Amino acid sequence: MRVGFSASAFGPISFWESAAKADSLATGFLEAASSQKVSAEIPKSLDYNLSPDEVTAVKNRLAELRLRLVAYRAGAIPTDETSRRRLFEFAKAVDIETIVTSAAPAALPDLDKLAGEFGVNVAFEGSNPKTLMSSLDGLSSRMGLSADTAAWEQAGIKPSMG
Repeated sequence: MRVGFSASAFGPISFWESAAKADSLATGFLEAASSQKVSAEIPKSLDYNLSPDEVTAVKNRLAELRLRLVAYRAGAIPTDETSRRRLFEFAKAVDIETIVTSAAPAALPDLDKLAGEFGVNVAFEGSNPKTLMSSLDGLSSRMGLSADTAAWEQAGIKPSMG
C-alpha cells in the first residue's frame, strides 16, 4: 500500500517546503502541481519550463528526501506538440508516475501515444465520469481518470452512481 500527500494539503508553500513536510511524515510519496513555485532559490513554477540544471535540482531534492512523485497536477495540457512533448519529458525526467489534467477528448489519442512513448500515465479530471469513461474507449491502460467526487456532486452526480 502506498500513502502520500498532495502538496496542496500543506497550504500555499513551495515545492521544496511541501517535499520536506511529506518527508517528515515518512510516506515516501507526494503529489505536486505545476502551480507550485520550486523554492526560494528557484522562484519558478514546477513545470517543463525549468532549465536542465533546475530539473536536476528537483531530481536531487526528491532523491535526498527519498520521495516519489506519484501524481503531478499539470493544469491544462499544452495545445502544441512541442510543449506537450516537453511536459512528458519533464515528467519522465523527475520520475512522475501520473500526470493529472483535463483535456479535450480530441487530444486523447495524441496524449496516449506520448504516455506510451515516455512510460508516464495520464489521468483526466472532469465533472461527468460517464463522459470521461467513454472518452477513454480504445486507448491504452496508460490513460485513466482522476476521481473528484466533490466536482461530481456539484454536477449532480452521486459518486455511487458512477
